[in-house]
Amino acid sequence: MITDFGVLRPNPATEELELAALYPGVSAEAARAATGWPLELAESIEVVPPPASAELAVLRDLHARTEAAHTRSVHITLPS
Repeated sequence: MITDFGVLRPNPATEELELAALYPGVSAEAARAATGWPLELAESIEVVPPPASAELAVLRDLHARTEAAHTRSVHITLPS
């Protein structure tokens, strides 16, 4: 599961989600504070590498197109 703080994965033994990876600059304490349950930590927590410039360009373009799509009215015509 991808979150704003990192990545949660099921623990193989318990199947409970645990913090397995963090984004650069994010602490495990911040991730725990934002979670609605006592978040367990994986034995080894990875750091997710920052996105490359090409990946950022794609994400920014997607965000702009999504935002533009949400500003247009939607007209639905139901069959009679």
